Amino acid sequence: MSALTVLGRKYCVHIGGICKQPKKVVNGFADSYFQQMKKFFVALFTILSLLFIGFVCGGWIAGEFIVTKHDGLAGGAIVAFWGFGGSMVGLILGILAILKLNERSRAIVALSATLMAVCLWGVFHYRYKQKQADKAAEDEALFGSKRPLTAVAIEAESMKPRSAAGKIDEEKSEMGIGMVSVLPVDGKVLLFYSKPEHFELPNGQTATDSLTFKSRQHYVDIATAPPWFVPEYSKLDYGILQLKAIIVNRNWVEVVVNRSSGQTAWVYLQDVEFATWPEFLLQVHSVELLRPEDFLPRIKPMDHAEPISNVDPGGFFYPISIKDDWMEVHPDHELDSQMWIRWRRDGKLLIKYSMLS
Repeated sequence: MSALTVLGRKYCVHIGGICKQPKKVVNGFADSYFQQMKKFFVALFTILSLLFIGFVCGGWIAGEFIVTKHDGLAGGAIVAFWGFGGSMVGLILGILAILKLNERSRAIVALSATLMAVCLWGVFHYRYKQKQADKAAEDEALFGSKRPLTAVAIEAESMKPRSAAGKIDEEKSEMGIGMVSVLPVDGKVLLFYSKPEHFELPNGQTATDSLTFKSRQHYVDIATAPPWFVPEYSKLDYGILQLKAIIVNRNWVEVVVNRSSGQTAWVYLQDVEFATWPEFLLQVHSVELLRPEDFLPRIKPMDHAEPISNVDPGGFFYPISIKDDWMEVHPDHELDSQMWIRWRRDGKLLIKYSMLS
């Protein structure tokens, strides 16, 4: 064999090795990328699953052993706080698992935590659906021929007069003389009467219908209500139920029990809290003008007084005092600027109010 032949063979072998190197590099890169992605998803599912499990466990502990029915709206905040604390514990455990365990153990933890999180979600979703079904069955058994307040309110909401822009026209209803507040109390019964004599007491009267209350998990809800009952304002999870007052005498007050149709009934004055419009409006959070372009804020409580130009008339105003048909307000809690707006005219409300911030 000549030297040239041997040299040729060595050269070919060398060239073949060079030609095979790119395949090895590509395969190695693919394996490395797959391993990195595997580690990433194992860590991701471990963290997310343990966060969810911790939140559920913390919330469950708070709901079962800490929160009571007397906590009201604070109960939800307490449950959320404990859930957040549980999720922090889950986060710490997830980080420790990722840093301390080997690859096989991390994969087992990720798979187990993910399956547990899915199972917990399924259990809580089933319990939620079951509670909804039980509540519907309970309402049907409680109400009988009567419907829940929410159903009546939704129906009445669609029957309210609306303007072309689709907004509820508050000015088309009589404003009455004030507002009646009904305090929701578990087991309370509010009786409705036809027109009684002003000197008569409930003992000698026959009620035409009633409104009853029942405790839910964190608030007192309406248990039974007449099918025509649609209050002026209802926010029972905040303990607010209000009816518009039309006539008040020594023992009784006539209230609007259906804000859509204007139907009225009488209730015993001692069973509710009555406030005239000035008294009531000074207790609300804020007010807005229904027609700000026609009734601008002014520097004095007079129609001919100079209007305020540096304030948005369509914004929120905070009540300070009331003088006749005028309300002294300021546009911002942090500002000292004060002005007057007309809150009623010819027996019509010119404002809408917000009970909550």
